[in-house]
Amino acid sequence: MRYYEFDLNETGTARLYCKITERPLSANVDPSPAFLWIPGGGFAGCAPEDGEAVILTLCGHGYCGFTVTYPVGPDYRFPEVLVVISKAICFIRANARDWNVDPNRIVIGGGSAGGFISGAYGAFWNHPEMQKLTGCSNGENRPNALLTQNGLFNAYQQTEWGTVEVPVYDYIGRDMPPTFLLHASDDTLVSVDQTLAMAWNLSRAKVPFSMYIADSGNHTGLQYHRRTVMETGRLSHRVDDWMPAFLLFLDNVLGVPAEYEKFSLPKPGQVGQDGDGAPPLPDIEEMPKMPDMHIGDFESGMVWGFSEEKAVRLDWPNV
Repeated sequence: MRYYEFDLNETGTARLYCKITERPLSANVDPSPAFLWIPGGGFAGCAPEDGEAVILTLCGHGYCGFTVTYPVGPDYRFPEVLVVISKAICFIRANARDWNVDPNRIVIGGGSAGGFISGAYGAFWNHPEMQKLTGCSNGENRPNALLTQNGLFNAYQQTEWGTVEVPVYDYIGRDMPPTFLLHASDDTLVSVDQTLAMAWNLSRAKVPFSMYIADSGNHTGLQYHRRTVMETGRLSHRVDDWMPAFLLFLDNVLGVPAEYEKFSLPKPGQVGQDGDGAPPLPDIEEMPKMPDMHIGDFESGMVWGFSEEKAVRLDWPNV
């Protein structure tokens, strides 16, 4: 495995950490998919070691692993943090040939604050306002899939013009990449309702998604290999529990590898009772819209720059 580090800004507060998987000559030499992890830390901290168990597990399944860090604390700004993610994705694509990475299979993911950033990037990467900031208008900064772990999606964000409310789920549209939602239902810091709201609107937008809700693990347990005993006496979930579902999801949305056998199920109506054919499927009415949600309906978690005063809502138009 080869290791590289690159600065993504002039101050060195945004960096890309690379773990390039090297396979033996006898192995398949097709380009590897890439996974970019966005650390959490409440927007007040950002450690490149965050998410190591997730990254190394994916490296064991043939992925090249990357971690991106971004400015935090008083230097944190939205949407500048999304520009950092855009630069990282473009940098990986620009070096795809040298690193034997498949530029059409780049996945991003993060936990907690990183889960918010991952989800927000998925919603905004191609927004006209982001195109102005990144200079990307041809999809070169698009992630092919994303993971959110215990993310908060109705968050107060510190910007150059003050604190704003950013309800990510209200901006989910046709450009949202396929999304894997991961959360522990006993999370006491960020309510699982945040992820359920994302699932609702992903469904409404007809974006491919999968969801794994663990009964235990609290806020960070899903990132580790070791199980811990929770205060409730239950064992926490860990990476090994949800990773098979995540890998299957990625195979389905990034392209099924050639080594899998092809299996076809009968189409609806081909097989039914007594061979007469199955009855037609009933018409499904349009899913009801998510009710209006306001600050306080879903826990926002710890966000740097939180204001006691009413924060204005992000005024980027839905497109």
